[in-house]
Amino acid sequence: MKELLVEKYRPKKFEDWVGNNKDVEILKDMVRKEKNIPHLLLVGSPGTGKTSLAYIIKNELDAEMMEINASDDRGIDVIRGKVKFFVKTGGVKFKILLLDEADMLTEESQHALRRMMEKYSQSCRFILTANYENKIIDAIKSRVKVIRLERLTKENIKTILKRVIDGEGILIDSNVIDRLAELANGDARKAINILESGLVDKKFDSSTLEKVGDVGKMLNFLLEGRFEDSLRELDLILQTTNEREVINLIFNSLLLNTPQINNKIKYVVGVKLAEYEDRLTRSAYPYIQLYSLLVELMYLFRKGSEQK
Repeated sequence: MKELLVEKYRPKKFEDWVGNNKDVEILKDMVRKEKNIPHLLLVGSPGTGKTSLAYIIKNELDAEMMEINASDDRGIDVIRGKVKFFVKTGGVKFKILLLDEADMLTEESQHALRRMMEKYSQSCRFILTANYENKIIDAIKSRVKVIRLERLTKENIKTILKRVIDGEGILIDSNVIDRLAELANGDARKAINILESGLVDKKFDSSTLEKVGDVGKMLNFLLEGRFEDSLRELDLILQTTNEREVINLIFNSLLLNTPQINNKIKYVVGVKLAEYEDRLTRSAYPYIQLYSLLVELMYLFRKGSEQK
């Protein structure tokens, strides 16, 4: 089976890392000089390189690593089953347990994880990743070094894309690369996945970009009262973005790209976004929550235009 480009071009060493983060430089010195790490919590929005950084550490330390995605199974059995088996089994290599999306673990599971981290700290290091630091209990945060990864800039994304494009010999116009980097919204994985989805015989089909959802366009549809069009745009967005990240994208777009919305309405919308972000973490039906959010946004935008 052909390897996905996002995996093929995952950085293997610190020199491959793209981003602007002083903590990563400190971490590199620690790994290379001390040949050791503390327990780590890597925090950042999707596509900023949290999992990639864990694999760089694994490679640098020549460690044995097991990866578990907490969003696949948030129950206590994850902690008492797979994790316990891994940390207790023998092996001469440095051992790392990578728990992706640890902020999706239940509070009970996090407390069990904290006890595991204390009990097996002599034989295993835990690397946790999270999109939301506030979802991690204090008892864990006090036992780890927190590395906060900044959202990648447009130039960062273009650097990563060009590495893939050059490596694969892809034919693509520079203005299309620029547009790809914009649509990625700081998410390197999303940028590479869009690139790969549009490849035809080593050439990128630029019409692919028309099928990629754009939060700015969705907000403009709501401003114009075109609710059905905004829903269609939401469906396109969700093909490459998870529901919780949509809230962040709306927030960023609202602040940067909607001068036609007055500050009073932006304040109210900001409060609503915080409310819906909390709902999404607890809801079994995230699409319904986003549908409801769009309804409220269109109502607020219409109210704001009437007050002008």
